[in-house]
Amino acid sequence: GRSKGTMPVQIAGNVKHGGLYETAFGVTLGELVNEIGGGTASGRPVKAVQVGGPLGAYIHPDQFDLPFDYEAFAAADALVGHGGIVVFDDTVDMAAMARFAMVFCAAESCGKCTPCRIGSVRGVEIIERILAGGRMADSVERLPQMHNAAKTPRDAGGQVALLEDLCDVMKSASLCALGGFTPYPVMSALKHWPEDFGIRASEKASA
Repeated sequence: GRSKGTMPVQIAGNVKHGGLYETAFGVTLGELVNEIGGGTASGRPVKAVQVGGPLGAYIHPDQFDLPFDYEAFAAADALVGHGGIVVFDDTVDMAAMARFAMVFCAAESCGKCTPCRIGSVRGVEIIERILAGGRMADSVERLPQMHNAAKTPRDAGGQVALLEDLCDVMKSASLCALGGFTPYPVMSALKHWPEDFGIRASEKASA
């Protein structure tokens, strides 16, 4: 089936006409942000829109033709959620937003399941290592008996691959939506704005 009828949406963030609106399913995200919301309050270009709450995916302006309905968003690996739409202009640091999602998850986790409880903390650490350009071998790895340890520093590309694996585990193995949805803002930020993580597109592709 297809989403039918209307839904209340909340438009907030760096937007000219924020507020609560009732809109029909099928209107595009671009219409919601630019026509109903009036674009950014700062007058600067829109860089990202987060839909569905603090654990919703970040949508790039290139995707503004996306119909606002459950089916289209699911196909785009995004969430409609409660209909919250938060607008960001081109001054936002998307790596910082991805890190915030993991920090939020760690703070809000009930601690019952390992993917959420431990995964969110490890996620913060991995993002910080990506921003630092990778991870140097630690003192334990340098010991002679650690012959199986990597002999070279783990570069940012390797850390990206590790973050992707972690997010896959959190999505599939967390007991509730907190851990299961945290990967959406993280991976969408990494996918659409790798430069904010200090990663070139070619480097990410080789990860």
